[in-house]
Amino acid sequence: MASYSMEDGPSVNSSDREERIEARRARIQARIDAMNAEGEDPKALARKKADRERKEFVKGKQQILESNHRLTRLKTAGIEHVTSVRVNADNRENRRRIAEEERRQERRHKLLTEAENSAKRNAAIAMKWNAVIAKEIPQELLAEMTAQRESCKRVIDSKEKLRKEFLAELKFKDDEYVKALKTQSEDIQKLLQRMSIQFVELRQKYEEELEEIETTFSHERDELRLANKEEIELLNEKRQKNERDYMERLQERAEEHAKDLEQLKTQDSEDYNIVKINLQTEVQSLQQQLQEMKATYLLNTQKLQYNFRVLTTRDDENNTLLAQHKKNISKLKEQLSNLQAKYNKEDRRFRQANKELTDDYRRITEQYKELQNKFRHFQSADKRKFEEVWHMNRDIVVELAQKALTADKVVHAQQLGWEWFPPAEATLALSSSSDPHAATGDQEAGGDQDATTGDDHTHAGPGSTASGMGLAATSSDDAATRAMLDLLVNEGTFLVAESVRSAMAANAGMSHEEQRLMQIDSIFKALSVSSEEDVARLYTFLKAGVDQATGNDVMVHPNDCMARLTRFVHEQQSLGRTVARTKAASAAMAATVEAEERGRREQMAWWERMKGVISPKTFRVYKALFKAMQHYNHELQARAVLITDTDSLRSQNTELKALLHQYLNSQVNQELHIPPTQVMRFG
Repeated sequence: MASYSMEDGPSVNSSDREERIEARRARIQARIDAMNAEGEDPKALARKKADRERKEFVKGKQQILESNHRLTRLKTAGIEHVTSVRVNADNRENRRRIAEEERRQERRHKLLTEAENSAKRNAAIAMKWNAVIAKEIPQELLAEMTAQRESCKRVIDSKEKLRKEFLAELKFKDDEYVKALKTQSEDIQKLLQRMSIQFVELRQKYEEELEEIETTFSHERDELRLANKEEIELLNEKRQKNERDYMERLQERAEEHAKDLEQLKTQDSEDYNIVKINLQTEVQSLQQQLQEMKATYLLNTQKLQYNFRVLTTRDDENNTLLAQHKKNISKLKEQLSNLQAKYNKEDRRFRQANKELTDDYRRITEQYKELQNKFRHFQSADKRKFEEVWHMNRDIVVELAQKALTADKVVHAQQLGWEWFPPAEATLALSSSSDPHAATGDQEAGGDQDATTGDDHTHAGPGSTASGMGLAATSSDDAATRAMLDLLVNEGTFLVAESVRSAMAANAGMSHEEQRLMQIDSIFKALSVSSEEDVARLYTFLKAGVDQATGNDVMVHPNDCMARLTRFVHEQQSLGRTVARTKAASAAMAATVEAEERGRREQMAWWERMKGVISPKTFRVYKALFKAMQHYNHELQARAVLITDTDSLRSQNTELKALLHQYLNSQVNQELHIPPTQVMRFG
């Protein structure tokens, strides 16, 4: 039966089938009323709707209500009749429990009383033992022993009496249990009989009510079919009329759209002409701006020509100044001759000091060699330790990566059921050039040949040095070489001679570029750089690598500059004795440095690849799988708890069956007038 509020009305989403049917009919009727509202009287439509609602399912609903009331009364009476058995049984059980509680309290009181009396008697008996033992006359001892025996017998008789009472109580409980089983069997039989009778009555009553409801609905269906047929005919006539009206309105709208289209064509042609005029005007203005820019460029050309003439005039003035400087040079030469005499005098004095310093230098050189040997020893030891740690970590990482890939394969194949694609072989592979052994082997092979003594130093003379600032100016043309020279000026300031510093300080009007060239020239002399080949070799030492983004060379870090310059100076010194060997060593050193840099890059790339053995997408799949497996684990745990409960109930059921079987097979049942086995067989 449909049940819904009067304000909201029936709903198509209701769980009641009748309510959904009524909601659909109400919706259809609302549409019909809306369509008919244009041509019919609202009062007539309201009357028709009220009549239709009054006629629809009035008889069927009334019949359903009456049938439900009768069936409800019948079920209520049957339930009361059936539950009366349970009520009586509960009443009997309550009375039995109350009586049992009273008997239990009485037994407890008897036990406590007997325990108290027995304790007193035992205490009295225990107290008399000392007096009995103290007796020395046999007759008195016999009398006391007899009295003690009587006291003990009274205690035993009291307990035996209580035991017999409890045995009688136990037998009474067994009889009561048998009677309870019999009463319960009778109640169950009575309950089954009443339930069978009620089931038959309800089934007959339901069949009767169902036949009446079906008959009522059949009559209503015939009436509704006739009414709906008439209503459909009226709706068809209205539909044909509405279609004719719609076609007429459609034709009128088509004519209006044709007129609007013509107006839009006219408006678009006017807009096109306006845009064309605007564009032509803009082209003219742009041409005018072009002429103005040409005039501006012509003016700039004239300014540049004027500047060129000014620079030519300045060049002439510089030539005049150069002539004056030549005169000054002649004067300075005279001063130079005087200074040379002073120099020879001072030179003799400094030679003696140089000899002493040479001896000190040789001694310090020997100490330096020993220190260098120690350094190489510790360096080789550190390298070996580094290689061992590096290889150990590499093996650990490769093993972990293999385990991760194996686990990934197992998860894909067994848990997800996907096809597993192994990573590329180059992901775990490591080239030999990135091995620390290969990167440092050649360097250690020729490292012992760099130490030289102070007497073997070959100083570049005036004829072998770079031609003044010309070599520095020529070398600074390239951008990469300029970066190298900037690094030398910033990090090699201590190599600039004191005379050059004094000259720069005395000539304050010297430009920054000229000062920079003088510093570079002095640094080249200190480093024994005398040709463009030496500059190229120095550039090789100071180059760190190639920028992957721009493709340009990158200089070493300023912190590593001194170490590179030291190696270069050693090579230059060795070059004075054996040029070919020095060139080969320089090439090997450059190759070693390049191999080290390339090895480091490959190692970094390999470690980056190892971090990405398992892709982020696979990690997301793992997280989702982990959540699903946790949910599945919770389900399995719940099932395990239910299985444990089931096993516990099964074991309890088995124990109850065994206990019942023990009670039924007990010898006490044979002493009863009606044994429980006969009652169970009868039930």
